[in-house]
Amino acid sequence: MSLPRKILLLLIICCTTPALSLAAINIHHDLNVTLNPAEHSLEVSDELRFPEELLDNSSVIIYLNESLRLEPGQDFATIISHNKRFPVPVKAYRLSLKKGQTSLVLRYSGALHHALTSQAEGYTRSVSQTAGMITPEGVFLAGSSVWYPYIEAAQVSFSMKVKSVNGWLVVSQGDRLKKMDIGPPGSVLWQEQNPQEEIYLIAAPFHEYSKVVGDLEVMAFLRQKDAALANQYLEVAAQYIDMYRQLLGPYPYSKFALVENFWETGYGMPSFTLLGPKVIRIPFILHSSYPHEILHNWWGNGVYVDYQQGNWAEGLTSYLSDHLIQQQRGKAANFRRSILQSYADFVADERDFPLANFTSRHNASSEAIGYGKSQMFFHMLRQKLGDEVFISGLQRFYRQYQFKQAGFDDLQQVFQRLSNDDLTLFFRQWLQRTGAPALQLTDVTVKKDNNAWLLQGVLQQIQAGESYQLTVPVAVTLEGYDEAYQTHLILAKKQQTFSLKLPAKPLRLDIDPEFDVFRRLNRAEMPAALSQAFGAERVLLVLPSQALADTRAAYESLAKSWSKAQFANLETAYDDTLESLPENRAIWLLGSQNLFANDVLAALAGQGVIRQADIIHLNQEQFNTRQNSLVLTARRPNKNSHTMIWLAADRPQAILGLARKLPHYRKYSYLVFEGDEANNVLKGQWPVLDSPMSVVLAGVAIKMKNLEPRSALSKMLPRP
Repeated sequence: MSLPRKILLLLIICCTTPALSLAAINIHHDLNVTLNPAEHSLEVSDELRFPEELLDNSSVIIYLNESLRLEPGQDFATIISHNKRFPVPVKAYRLSLKKGQTSLVLRYSGALHHALTSQAEGYTRSVSQTAGMITPEGVFLAGSSVWYPYIEAAQVSFSMKVKSVNGWLVVSQGDRLKKMDIGPPGSVLWQEQNPQEEIYLIAAPFHEYSKVVGDLEVMAFLRQKDAALANQYLEVAAQYIDMYRQLLGPYPYSKFALVENFWETGYGMPSFTLLGPKVIRIPFILHSSYPHEILHNWWGNGVYVDYQQGNWAEGLTSYLSDHLIQQQRGKAANFRRSILQSYADFVADERDFPLANFTSRHNASSEAIGYGKSQMFFHMLRQKLGDEVFISGLQRFYRQYQFKQAGFDDLQQVFQRLSNDDLTLFFRQWLQRTGAPALQLTDVTVKKDNNAWLLQGVLQQIQAGESYQLTVPVAVTLEGYDEAYQTHLILAKKQQTFSLKLPAKPLRLDIDPEFDVFRRLNRAEMPAALSQAFGAERVLLVLPSQALADTRAAYESLAKSWSKAQFANLETAYDDTLESLPENRAIWLLGSQNLFANDVLAALAGQGVIRQADIIHLNQEQFNTRQNSLVLTARRPNKNSHTMIWLAADRPQAILGLARKLPHYRKYSYLVFEGDEANNVLKGQWPVLDSPMSVVLAGVAIKMKNLEPRSALSKMLPRP
């Protein structure tokens, strides 16, 4: 999930001035804050303490949200003009410092209520965000709010005493000091002494749950009482923190808290995560998004990102959470195929950019690069160096750059020193180049050579431009062997002949069978999936003319919402106005009685999908289209690269729900939903039947034999 904490930094990253080149400077804030949610306002007294490095300067420039007014009489603060870009309107002040002055106090107040705005994130989700707000529902203030004096390029530490509404609780990063006498009821003191990139202030009428695990306190702040839900999150947090401590090194904070937001978010802050009320109640979040946000305390909130070199933290965090969990479940190869499929579906040439240019996700193509390609970068680095060196490199990188900014160059240097291997070309080709290699296998032959068998062929890189240096895994299924023969081909030029001497007759050859190489997949390597339609340049929705009026109206509503949020080039037509389906676009066939539904069924005959009246036979089960909504994807015939999807749903309420839900299921080939609530009861991907990276040598179809099992980088053991 995306993070809000870098918004302000990204906007001004290239705007530093010589007087404020303070990358290693820490400013300490002693904040006294009074919140007034009913008036959307706050009052603040902030004592800024400056390090010795600033004592030679006669002045310091600060920025503050323009809705906040400094108290009269603070003559040391002079308003000046500026051309910096912030998420909110701000004023700049020049603070005059006397010789040797190490601190000064600013007092200011005002209303902060930046409304929620919707931001579409490509084809997957639409999210709401705000730079900051104080409301009767809750308070969200971050660096993007510029609610405290911001000094460019400096890190911060702080102590923060907050007085809020009685019955409200306040959350921030760092430690909550409970035993100090800090003032009237409703007050709390938070502090963080380690250098931070910004200061958070979250407040609401929370119900608090916590448990102490060794030297760590895990906490949950929920808006409704729910001890069972809280305990689930507390236990899982302790388990994942233990796992990552063993893998990477000590957890950098004294607490970790789940905080329920008052709108849907998935934010990871130092020592806490801010998740939306619906998100935290989705069961799979506990072992998907939640560990991802926990791990951000090492990557992004423990070691900070030097965005001028690109955002490495999202890819590394995803690889050590999303990918690691799938590997623990034995599903890593399919997960990597999904990464490559997303790149193929969403990253056309005009949408591509080098990984080193990625800063944050804003649509499906940037996600496929910044999260997907980045995960594959770290996976290939791991395969190149081996698990022992890879883990040692991560641990050293974490120790060396904790609470400091670091970039891809720093990662390269750490891994080079450990491995004694020059990684310059490896980093350059995956970080600086646009695009991906594309492989083609040709001229495969087999012959007997005395007591051995000789398997030969040609492996080509068919992408435009120069070749990549690749290490390509190979698996050969041998007669009489239970496990496949495995090796690697070093591919450093556009075309390379290979020859493998084998101890038994080869029956099948598979190139990159577990999708270990970042590359642009051939369409035949991928199952048909929703992503191919959501990522298409042109899309046609074919509506059902024979459906009931309320069903047609629901589909028209779906088309209207998708035209705004999902597709840039969407057309609609009723099925009785078409003689045939156009060849040059992705097709959605809507309704169980759609006149073109048989086109999809004919294309899926090889997958065992059969229709008998209202019954669909799928995955060795039967589903009735009167009770169930089905989504079936298929390839167009005659090697047409476009995908067609049949949405067989006739319940108006279910259709409206599916309009919101289907973009979240983009990697799947088939889906079944139940009832008006459209609850998912089945999902899956079609098996790939004719991959060009697989060659059957025996004359008859044969499955690839077992591959050598791989160990996950770490295992999560249940707590006693």
